[in-house]
Amino acid sequence: MYTSKNKPNSRLSGKKQTGVAIITALLIVTIAATVSITISTQLQLDIRRTGNLIALDQAEIYASFIERFTQDRLQDADDFADLMTELRESGQFTANYPVENGTVAGQITDLNSCLNLNSLVNSSLPPPSTDALVQARLTRLLNNHDVSTAIIPAIIDWIDADSKTTSPPNGGEDGHYLNLEQPYHTANQPLSSITEVRLIKGAENAQSTPRYAPYGNILKLSEAFGENGEHGPSICAFNTDDNIPLINVNTATRAVLTSLSETMTATIADDIIACRGKNGDEFTKIEDFTSCGNVSTIIKGADLEQLAFSSDYFLLKTQVKIGDAKKVTYSIIFRDTAGKTKIISRTQRTL
Repeated sequence: MYTSKNKPNSRLSGKKQTGVAIITALLIVTIAATVSITISTQLQLDIRRTGNLIALDQAEIYASFIERFTQDRLQDADDFADLMTELRESGQFTANYPVENGTVAGQITDLNSCLNLNSLVNSSLPPPSTDALVQARLTRLLNNHDVSTAIIPAIIDWIDADSKTTSPPNGGEDGHYLNLEQPYHTANQPLSSITEVRLIKGAENAQSTPRYAPYGNILKLSEAFGENGEHGPSICAFNTDDNIPLINVNTATRAVLTSLSETMTATIADDIIACRGKNGDEFTKIEDFTSCGNVSTIIKGADLEQLAFSSDYFLLKTQVKIGDAKKVTYSIIFRDTAGKTKIISRTQRTL
């Protein structure tokens, strides 16, 4: 006989079903929320990524504009004269331009005001092709700033095309570099930039031995704006392929001027700087230069070689900031005697 005791507990069964439904609903809501958050996060990342790409494209356009604008200024005779006056007086020209959501800055440096390390090797000379005048000037410049000259033979070996060590034990060819913990070959070609010096023999001692610190101090000389009265780099490295850049005595730093002759002093260098800045004038010929104070008794003969009174090579550093996007470009510009310009090298972020 069927009794109520055999009937299922409908009230308990309903509670169980209700609990399962609630759990299922919560699970669905959780999944939906997770999917929604994931989609939202991805969308935000896509928006940020797209914004950064747009900003980088804008930065590229602005950088190209500054480069073209600089070339136009170098080609215009009046603008070029004004620029050279600025470079003679302050060592560099800097301009800042506000743009929507950012800034654009251009900085021009005269590369004829410094001593180009690539000039140490002159391919037009018979072997050995080391330029003795440039080597003597670099030796004096380093000695004047308490920098070891031991790196000079290593720089020469790094640049020259042969595999013969210049001055053992300071020079270095593949035999040295291939035995390093992370080996590499000697370049056997001109330095592409001053920062390449870090690869040259001797640079590894820059931190451990202050006196023998060619890398750190050479780079310090390459960025000597505002230090010890200098207004520009005294040492640089860039490849011109077919000629040795001359030193423009109208814009040369005090360090470079004092390296021109064994008997040159800082006092005479200061006199030269005063002469070339008097009434906004500049030297236009060798007689103007040697007639300044006692220059004629200090610099003569071979010491007057490889000097110039105008500049051909300029470094343009362009910095663009659009929102969170930043772009830094270094361009080396050549200007010929007719005023025409061309870009001979361009690098991103580092020189």
